[in-house]
Amino acid sequence: MSEDGSTLDFGIMCTGTTFDRWQAECVRHLLDVENVRPKLLVVDERRANDAAPKSGLGRVAEMAQSVVETVESEGARETVNKSSWRLYKHHVAGDGESRKPVDLSAELDGVERIRCDVREEGYAEYFSASDVDRIRSFDLDFLLRFAFGIIKGEILDAARYGVWSFHHGDEQKYRGLPPCFWEIYEDNSVTGAVLQRLTERLDGGVILRRGYFPTVPFSWTANLDRTLSGTTRWPAQVATDILNGEAGYLEQTPSKTDAPVYRSPSPSQILRFDARRAAAMLREVTRGYEKWSIGVSDAPIRDFADDERSPTVQWYSSPTDTEFVADPFPAEIDGDTYVFFEKYSYEDESGDISYLNYDDTEGEGHPDPAVGTALDRPYHLSYPYLFRHDGDLYATPETHEANEIALYRVESPEEWERERTLIPDVAGVDPTPVRRDGRWWLFFTKRDDMVNTNLYLWHAPELTGPWRPHANNPVKTDVRAARPAGTPWVTDGDLYRPTQDCADWYGRRIVVNRVTELTPTAFSEEAVAEIAPNEDGPLAAGRHTISSGGGLTLLDGHRFVWNAYNLRRTADQIARNLGP
Repeated sequence: MSEDGSTLDFGIMCTGTTFDRWQAECVRHLLDVENVRPKLLVVDERRANDAAPKSGLGRVAEMAQSVVETVESEGARETVNKSSWRLYKHHVAGDGESRKPVDLSAELDGVERIRCDVREEGYAEYFSASDVDRIRSFDLDFLLRFAFGIIKGEILDAARYGVWSFHHGDEQKYRGLPPCFWEIYEDNSVTGAVLQRLTERLDGGVILRRGYFPTVPFSWTANLDRTLSGTTRWPAQVATDILNGEAGYLEQTPSKTDAPVYRSPSPSQILRFDARRAAAMLREVTRGYEKWSIGVSDAPIRDFADDERSPTVQWYSSPTDTEFVADPFPAEIDGDTYVFFEKYSYEDESGDISYLNYDDTEGEGHPDPAVGTALDRPYHLSYPYLFRHDGDLYATPETHEANEIALYRVESPEEWERERTLIPDVAGVDPTPVRRDGRWWLFFTKRDDMVNTNLYLWHAPELTGPWRPHANNPVKTDVRAARPAGTPWVTDGDLYRPTQDCADWYGRRIVVNRVTELTPTAFSEEAVAEIAPNEDGPLAAGRHTISSGGGLTLLDGHRFVWNAYNLRRTADQIARNLGP
């Protein structure tokens, strides 16, 4: 770090200037952070990718030596397992996009490098005292590990903030290898990952970043790609926290885990794995179509997050097979209570914002057949989030296809006046503004960035702006509790934020989070409750919006359906895919 503490210097433990694509993206994100600079490459002498390439016979000899060493150290069974997995990975599954080589010699031109060898003791690797001293002489703030094995010893303290290393798996459940494989094998809907500051204890580092991604159940390569690419910002985000004075977690208690250590799968496990992949794919194509309905309750919204209460809900659904209704939000206008919602057409593959006068429905049957159209555009509309400010009613409907987040003033159910663009050039999904601690905060996800997993946060002094991004977006990576799911509320001074749990599938349930920190440079929240469907009810497949206003609480629910229209639509899609 520079003398005034304004610049971070880091080193990379690597095999040279050629990296896996996901590793290269990590480095590039770091280079994009102002006042963060690479100062040293610590090159693994044994695997340096700038060494002279071996001849064909040399590679064969090296592979043979590796097999012999594996047999001697781990036995014949493990040798068979490793060899089988290696063949499957390279000739069946493939390495995927994230593992393709990328040359960073231009970006790292001029960065000093030192070659280091290590002493192996059991499964651990130790740097020599002279190499550790050489590394310390560069006065690094952190080392990012992309090479070497399980390192221990003084190297762990050779940089001010230690050695940072990824573990692509939830260390509380999955340790060992291969990454992102056993989650599919064990039918786990979530694949975790951590960035940790290494300690002497295996898989017992200080957690710097943690995230949870939806498991791709029918492809190991896709699951690995998604997880690797989803973690590439993390070192840059930790560096940003350090520069902003928000990295107290660097000194927190290391993680503790007693999870089993997995090894390469056996041939029989690989066969079972492929059978489970096929079964997952079959489930996906035969699950059916989402049929969403909306529900109305006169109970306060907070009661739905209370396990001791069971609010009564009156459900309404679209009377046709070619559409559904979802994302309901209530508002009182001129003494009448209206329900605004997304009306989605399967035929058009698009939605508009519709409404009904709740006082006219008398709480019976499906929504009034004379449902009106509140807002229609040549692009998809949904999530008509409504709120009042200074006596006026506003809305921030989802308009991701227009590549903006816009503010509308609602004069009447059918008069929505576009006020302004709040955030341009962003495919924002489920934008949810809330006033808190004298500022406006806008939560959303992005259609083009893991829409159900990465939470983005912007803030402004006034509703009209100027809107600025949080210092460390995305502020959360968790498919179980990131994407907004309706109206936040305050109880006993605490802000509660409903979110979507999309781990099993889209709109599986709602998770309620209590926001514990909300500033322009920091954000944290904790899950405190869930709003799940009645598994024995008619809408057992999920929930994904809950809202309040006008004395009502609204929510939606869905089931998977097959009907003549959807069967016809699926047959048409299959025919198109199989056509010339």
